[in-house]
Amino acid sequence: VQDSGAFPLPVNENTTHRILYEGANWTRGSAITWSVANRSGSAESPFSGYMGSQYEPFVRQAFRTWAAASGLTLRQVADSDQADIRVGWGDFNTSSTGIVGHTLCQAQSGQFLPGAIIRLENPSQNSLVAGAGNTLTYSGTNAIFYQVILHEIGHALGLADNDDPTSVMNYEATGTNNALATNDVAGIRALYGAPTAPTAAVRAVSPVLSATSMNSLRHALGQAPESY
Repeated sequence: VQDSGAFPLPVNENTTHRILYEGANWTRGSAITWSVANRSGSAESPFSGYMGSQYEPFVRQAFRTWAAASGLTLRQVADSDQADIRVGWGDFNTSSTGIVGHTLCQAQSGQFLPGAIIRLENPSQNSLVAGAGNTLTYSGTNAIFYQVILHEIGHALGLADNDDPTSVMNYEATGTNNALATNDVAGIRALYGAPTAPTAAVRAVSPVLSATSMNSLRHALGQAPESY
């Protein structure tokens, strides 16, 4: 987040770890729009490519997970520079840098401005490997694609990295912190409130893909080049 630094709040009663924030947030009660990018990003955060439709269920489920955990309304829209949050590929060369995702937001007076950009490592740089349970993992890493999306959306909503090993906002993707933990739910609710209707315990789940779509995705990923 530009022009804002991460800052801690007191320890929440439900967690032994500090909840860290970026120092800015969206207006509480307003709908936040998001899109899967199909046009260029910004000079500071350019997209290296655009996601095919086979990846959208993972992105959609991640936004739904954050919405279900909080009082947020997150609405998918057609891509434009005016979408609040845009998602696409970036070239990070994960095998050398260890970076699998990056979020750039602009803020003014503690409020995020439209056009936040989330970039995820491009599979042409570091391939995604399809595994059990409809999971995709970046080759040679513990970083689950869906986990990375959840983490980066958390940044775009105002949560910073933390040191809770169970949190999806932990600074390291271990492959096990791939669901919203108590820390994450408490943090997002502190910013945007709780759901207006009672909900079941929030947990991150993989998108439901049909056998046909998953087989097609496996085939496509099998053709993706390795970057090692």
